[in-house]
Amino acid sequence: MEKFVNGGISSSDLKSTAWVKTEHIAKPEFFASADKRFQGVSSDIHHRRRPQTIQQFSLFTEDMGAGDYFPIPSLSTSFYCHGSAVLDVYASFWAYETGGDDTDDKGDDNTRAALIKMFVDGTKQDSTQRRVTGHCEPSAGNLNFLEKFHRRNHHVTYRHSVALTRGPHTVSFRIQMYNTNSYSTRDYAKVYIGTRSFVCNLQYK
Repeated sequence: MEKFVNGGISSSDLKSTAWVKTEHIAKPEFFASADKRFQGVSSDIHHRRRPQTIQQFSLFTEDMGAGDYFPIPSLSTSFYCHGSAVLDVYASFWAYETGGDDTDDKGDDNTRAALIKMFVDGTKQDSTQRRVTGHCEPSAGNLNFLEKFHRRNHHVTYRHSVALTRGPHTVSFRIQMYNTNSYSTRDYAKVYIGTRSFVCNLQYK
């Protein structure tokens, strides 16, 4: 095949009569509504983006419920798949905890304020897990930069192992807040999610 494509094609292999007609050509469509997407012939792309401004951050609190996963705005989408397709997901987001009583003064990631995972059609994909740790509370002798040590930008590149079938589907990053079920103290008070970029690419077979 490689030899044929890279030099084995002759003029007799190509049709000289007109065979491409109007029904063979479909222009791509771009949608800038709340469901931002591109729809083509061989692929669809659904995308979201939120800039790095505090007004655009999403806030999750410790008392939202232990064990429950909540969809993160602008890191979630639902769509209709027009046929068998390969799903690729690319995401980037900033996450950090602040305001809680439990801190990670050493910066060694020994705390867990929240877990973030991607779900496809309601099923968690464990390989996409990202951990949000407790904020640093530096002592008087530490440098100020340690306070922002756990403010991290996370990146996820994922290909779904099973082709999507024709019909509706959902893809979403969700957060599970750590909850001690004790309201006398707030171990991890607030988690901020910001500066989000999210792309779902469907490549039809």
